[in-house]
Amino acid sequence: VVNGKPTRTNVGRMVSLKYRNKHI
Repeated sequence: VVNGKPTRTNVGRMVSLKYRNKHI
């Protein structure tokens, strides 16, 4: 559970950064 919670948050943040970079 501990490994799953932070992993999902990290993925979301990485995706957001990549998506924002592509949008710009």
